[in-house]
Amino acid sequence: MKVREFLDYQAQEERIMLTFKRASSLIKLIELVKTTEASCSSRFFLLNPHSNKLQTNVGFLVAVPIRCFAHFPNQRQDEKHKVLPLDVGPVICGTAVSPQEKLVVVSLSDGSENKYPWLWLRDNCQCDRCYSPALHSRTIDWEHFDINIIPANISTQDSILRVTWSDGHESTFSLPWLLERGFTPKAQDVWLNEIYKLPRVPWGSADFHKVLRRFSFSHILESDTHLLEWLEWVVTYGLAIVEGTPNRRDQNRRLAEKVAFIKKTHFGEEFEVQAKAGASNLAYLATPLQLHSDLLYYEYQPGLNMLHCLVQAAGGEEGKNQFTDCLRLSQILRETQPDVYKILSTTLVDWSDIGAERVLFMSLLPWSSVPRPPTVPPYPGLVYPALNPSLSWSSVPRPPTVPLYPGRVEDHSGQFVRVNYSHQQRDSHFTVPLDQVNRWYEALAVFSQALHHPDNTVFLKTKPGEILTFDNLRMLHGRTGYNNGRSERHLIGVYMDNDMVFSRIRVLREKLRRSPAN
Repeated sequence: MKVREFLDYQAQEERIMLTFKRASSLIKLIELVKTTEASCSSRFFLLNPHSNKLQTNVGFLVAVPIRCFAHFPNQRQDEKHKVLPLDVGPVICGTAVSPQEKLVVVSLSDGSENKYPWLWLRDNCQCDRCYSPALHSRTIDWEHFDINIIPANISTQDSILRVTWSDGHESTFSLPWLLERGFTPKAQDVWLNEIYKLPRVPWGSADFHKVLRRFSFSHILESDTHLLEWLEWVVTYGLAIVEGTPNRRDQNRRLAEKVAFIKKTHFGEEFEVQAKAGASNLAYLATPLQLHSDLLYYEYQPGLNMLHCLVQAAGGEEGKNQFTDCLRLSQILRETQPDVYKILSTTLVDWSDIGAERVLFMSLLPWSSVPRPPTVPPYPGLVYPALNPSLSWSSVPRPPTVPLYPGRVEDHSGQFVRVNYSHQQRDSHFTVPLDQVNRWYEALAVFSQALHHPDNTVFLKTKPGEILTFDNLRMLHGRTGYNNGRSERHLIGVYMDNDMVFSRIRVLREKLRRSPAN
């Protein structure tokens, strides 16, 4: 039986303000928005959200775009103020215990059942003794956790599940809290693809004009909404351009620090890409630079690469960036040439980088390492301490070419994680069984040809004042050569870890959800 609930609404500009008397109405609103809009998280905003321990007769004030509200049943938008009847649900209509499976079964008014392991319920008790809302942390002491505990009594009231345990402890759980953490495929898909990670969209050269989006530097710095849109776009499609950047070398840092911390490598937080005498890296030559990923030899490879163009090569075809989306390429290989895909995703490859770099105060830093350190440029307004000229390092991971996680190209569910590809840093050591060597080279040749196929690779040329931002774990990038005698192409780069990017996205989504006026 569905409960009929009443709410007040008032049209204000482009949003409708809804006041709910019961939590179950709020659940219904969320479900309606999910079915009518692509993303629930950006379509409704709690103005006075309460904790998951919902109580009866508590008002929930929500702002919803009118375009979403137009899809709702029984809407009456012809007047400014109305009392709107709304069929709400689902609500808890029954519970049961399955002793053999050690489950608590919650039946809902829409006919669905949700099953929860009772050990999981006890482990996630939300009372003050077991959980700290201020710390967002479980405080239950697992040294003394009773693994044989069972529910002694279960009751419900106003969609609150209350469990009294065999040791007398009592736990309460709101239905929204339970549904969000449900063990159903639908609930877990929402968590894995909307909260944990964002869904990614593969693309080829035919779709590049749709994928390449430009964002305003000033808008990102001034607006959390634009900051979120930019980050979500880069995660979803793999790259974007930030334009209108002041042509000063410290501006890339300003953009990066709007997100979180810059990833520090052996050579600091910023690096310069320009042709130079005595170059220690192919990127510092004016010759063509093959497709590759940066710092693939790092155990924790940077995810976001940001290249700020200060000076571009003069020739029309010179200094162009090249990109191939390896998310798409991995899907194609897995479907059309599974044997090649398996070899590339399971064969461990040795990588290294050996050289020396001139940094601040012209100290010469030698290295023999897996990480490829970029140059540290002097940052205007800051004084760097003298660096130790004897600084050296060495680390040697062995990831495969198309790695699953960790050390492979897929995670536990078979999803693409990252690509490892950089001929210039592939070591002459190849520590695999002898019978794997030729097969790997044959598979690599197939992969290389696919990388450079016109259907898969694209070229673009950035202008001074543009920051090229892209997913370093997904996009292989290269560059056409240029005549350094005509102009000195000059870029300032920074890296960021994907952990920082995803964290910022989650924080921004929550902040904007609570502040609809932003």
